[in-house]
Amino acid sequence: MRDAILIGIALAGLVLLVFLRNLKFTLIAVLAVLAVLAATMLLLFVFGMSLNIMTLGGMAAAVGLIIDDVIVMIEHIARRVQESGEHDARRILAAAREFTPALTGSSVSTIIIFVPLAFLTGVTGAFFKALSLTMASALLISFLIAWLAVPLLMDQLLRARDVVAGNKGAIARRLERAYRRLMVRSLRRPLWVLIGVIPLLGLGYVAYNQVGTGFIPTIDEGGFVLDYVAPAGTSLTETDRLLRQVEAILQNTPEVQTYSRRTGAQLGGGLTEPNAGDFFVRLKPRPPRTRDTEAAMQSVRGRIEARVPSLQIEVFQLIEDEIGDLTGAPQPIEIKLFGNDDNQLRAIAPNVAQAITRVPGVVDVKDGIVLAEDSLVIDVDRTKAALEGMDTDSITAQVNALLSGLVTTQVQRRIKFVDVRVWVPKGLRANIDQIELLRLKAPDGHLVPLGRIANITTVTGEPEITRENLKPMVAVTARISGRSLGQTVQDVRQTLSRRGVLPANEPVEKV
Repeated sequence: MRDAILIGIALAGLVLLVFLRNLKFTLIAVLAVLAVLAATMLLLFVFGMSLNIMTLGGMAAAVGLIIDDVIVMIEHIARRVQESGEHDARRILAAAREFTPALTGSSVSTIIIFVPLAFLTGVTGAFFKALSLTMASALLISFLIAWLAVPLLMDQLLRARDVVAGNKGAIARRLERAYRRLMVRSLRRPLWVLIGVIPLLGLGYVAYNQVGTGFIPTIDEGGFVLDYVAPAGTSLTETDRLLRQVEAILQNTPEVQTYSRRTGAQLGGGLTEPNAGDFFVRLKPRPPRTRDTEAAMQSVRGRIEARVPSLQIEVFQLIEDEIGDLTGAPQPIEIKLFGNDDNQLRAIAPNVAQAITRVPGVVDVKDGIVLAEDSLVIDVDRTKAALEGMDTDSITAQVNALLSGLVTTQVQRRIKFVDVRVWVPKGLRANIDQIELLRLKAPDGHLVPLGRIANITTVTGEPEITRENLKPMVAVTARISGRSLGQTVQDVRQTLSRRGVLPANEPVEKV
């Protein structure tokens, strides 16, 4: 960004030199731009802001407006000096004073555009607040430089020979002649100009309705993230077997350069269940890579869904995921269903997911119903426990020690202390029959099998309960591929409004 700004200033100066054919005018404009950018950085320091992509982008976008303020002041002063034939400080001051209202109106009308952007909040505000403040500061300083400093520089550097009538380049003279002919004809027939503008307005309206909308432009990051979830209760061994098939697909994708995999963990360092995790895939640079990141993602997604259908996957670029995390909505499409009946919500969510699957551009649809892994419920029979002289608290403590282990001491490894956990061997607690045979110690010292005083049952994975503002909620989510965010969301809303997708007379709210 820094180099782009410097190159942009150099190119702008070159354009001025070609058209004005005056090195002094070009030097004044370039010096003014550099002074404005330096003062803008000083304001950034005062505001506690940093040089980043958004502030540097604001400076880059402001360079053209800064030069515009400077060059119109230079041209006006030079024209007035040329008309009077006198070169003195009073003539330059009079020309600058004459141009002040126009310069003020032009600068204020541009600066005020950025005022609403400075009050944006959330992620959007984090992006555009820095940009708007930087541009507004640069334009304000540009006005002061053009109003105060440019007349002084003109007085010091301008000479009579610099403003002679014929001191214009061939390109500028041709443009002036062409402009004069065009304006004479247009002023004679102003209605033709209006007739020519109306079709442009119509075409602009049509184009506005056809152009897609979104949060940020599509970026080819050269890599993507692949989240996966195996069916609830899938063991680590089985998950690994499925993921080796995914790895084979990635290895056979010509655009893939390398990848990393996490199982039971996430890219950001968070822990998940053994049946979930993610890949980070790095693509080859372009060239020799011919397809963009979006096309590579589509190819990988299609082959995984065809060859490993038991895996639920999401494929997205990293910046998209980070923005989703910042906004609290990891997926760009999120339909929240609220209701007082959990069973009703779990019945509606799959219908909604199935309905939006048919919308063009919608991929990686999830119905929001997350099943927990199977669990064991140990129900202690208080009467039988009392006959053995035991209470529920002692039984719970011993079962936890047998099944979860007990930290008995610590071992120092360099500067860290590692817990030593005493645990029943896995072979003695692998299934219900073995757990029933685990022996607990009664207060009088005799040993009691767990199955004698408790009933052990298996509970198949139950749906997780999610609440928002204390209301039960199920979120149906999806991602977008090959279409803009605005067009896709509009089609999703139309789909949800159709009869039969959502209950008509039930207390279900869609957002």
